[in-house]
Amino acid sequence: MIRPFDNSEPLPPLVALTYETVLCTELPAFDPVPTLRSVLLKPPHLQRFEYFLRKTGWLTMPIYGCGLILRIVVCSVPAPIGRLLSPWAAILHIPPCIVFAAGIRVEFVKLILSAFDFWFPFAANTMFLIVFSCVLRDMRILLVVAVWIAFGCSFLQETYFRDSRNIAMSAFVEASLLVLLMGSISLDIMDDLHHSNLIIAGGHTLSTKDVLINVIGTMATLMMRTMYRRVQE
Repeated sequence: MIRPFDNSEPLPPLVALTYETVLCTELPAFDPVPTLRSVLLKPPHLQRFEYFLRKTGWLTMPIYGCGLILRIVVCSVPAPIGRLLSPWAAILHIPPCIVFAAGIRVEFVKLILSAFDFWFPFAANTMFLIVFSCVLRDMRILLVVAVWIAFGCSFLQETYFRDSRNIAMSAFVEASLLVLLMGSISLDIMDDLHHSNLIIAGGHTLSTKDVLINVIGTMATLMMRTMYRRVQE
């Protein structure tokens, strides 16, 4: 039932609205055409490089897959065997990293260089390199350097505008391997690691093992985020 309006009732207060005209911030703009290979190589060399990629590009993912398998083996076998296999695993990471890095869009990278989303993964990846190298102290460091480069290339694949399926798949594989590595370190499966305490205070300790587990978990989470973004595209 609608009650009739009584003139004796006070009117509700009017809400005052104030509008202010302000200058908007310009959206970032960049040229998506220049890639790292087009910037570093002269036109004749660029044509040769692209011709080489067209002929041998199908080998990139198999080589990368072999490198990932060797990465698992190095982390699982006894240390003497791991030291022998580590250089070969590192070498197998080089061709895919070159191919991935060659397609990075330079102008896009310039934009994300000033963002937290770039420097936080870079800091986590670099901490992984330093701490894990100090823990290993042998030839397996070569593989750690290769993983450091591969993670950087995988993360910068966000500058790619195509191949979302392959990028999502590689991000998922990288995240899975990082989880396996985190488990092998946490459960002391990986052989001949030299952990040490970094901080001892109030009966609590912070060791290199704790740092590695947390950093690797962070890197795996970042890879899963990259995969999620690509799947949503």
